[in-house]
Amino acid sequence: MNREEQYNEGFICPITQEIMTDPVIAEDGNSYERQAIVDWLKIKKISPITREPMNGRLLPDLELKKKIDIERNKQEKEQRQETEILKQPLMLGQLQGIQIQQQEIECQKIINRLYGEKDNQEIKNRLQDKQDNYEIMNAINAGVADALIQIFSNRPLNLITQKFPATFLLMTVACNEIKHILFNKQPYSSLLRLLDHEDIKVADFALLSIYHIIISTGMTEEPALHPHYRIMVELDGIDKIFRMFNRNDIGKNSKDYAAFCISTLFKMQKIPNAIMSEQIIDHLKSIINDPMVNNKSLAKIGIVLLAMNYSNKVEIEKDGFVVPELDD
Repeated sequence: MNREEQYNEGFICPITQEIMTDPVIAEDGNSYERQAIVDWLKIKKISPITREPMNGRLLPDLELKKKIDIERNKQEKEQRQETEILKQPLMLGQLQGIQIQQQEIECQKIINRLYGEKDNQEIKNRLQDKQDNYEIMNAINAGVADALIQIFSNRPLNLITQKFPATFLLMTVACNEIKHILFNKQPYSSLLRLLDHEDIKVADFALLSIYHIIISTGMTEEPALHPHYRIMVELDGIDKIFRMFNRNDIGKNSKDYAAFCISTLFKMQKIPNAIMSEQIIDHLKSIINDPMVNNKSLAKIGIVLLAMNYSNKVEIEKDGFVVPELDD
């Protein structure tokens, strides 16, 4: 059941926008998560939907709770089955292709739960939308992220198709708490491996996943190194991202995000590679100076973080460029 179906069935609390665990019926005839409506009525004393006055009389919605529990148990069972299929080692011979197709089908089921039936381009276009962190956390708890990381780490690159990194990417478009959980699974090594994939879309999805995890921390102007810098250096990750930046087949959007990754990781630190320094800084400045392009705010953040180091600041300002102030 996708999010639209959950709305239609009344599973989503109008206040929290999350699936309810303890639904109650209020005076306005609508169902809410108990704690959410109790907290609401302490302050506002009116219906969140009709805006009519309400007191605190609530009745347990036992029928709705039963339906939610049945659906939750069904989804948990399906997720366990999906994870088991993803975890299976690849067969040899003619059955291998069939097995990969089945794993792609399971990935698409996960994608459908999070986004509905969208193709890869639509997924990329919707990355800034608010996500259902509850569904993402369910997928992670079911072992989906772990299974995908194993695939990225161990499977021959030519047998890793777009569906696998696209599924992982969707789990990185979430709240910072979830991104921290993903970071603790140590995904960088396996994701960096995908940057060398012949299919540029596979590499794109891996790069965007890396970016979303990187920006979960260290994005303020406080004087501190980025927390993920050292692990990226140990993995040769910055150089791998820079090679991705210079791929002949890379698209403009992915080139931008490669630059954002590098500039974020080098917060307060000199970029020691002169060629990298010049190319990344010039690219970020070109985004800021071009009135026709997107991603200006991200480019500004990258420049500001780099400018916290004096050597970077000199490179940034050498042609009269002024380091911008970040918008509130």
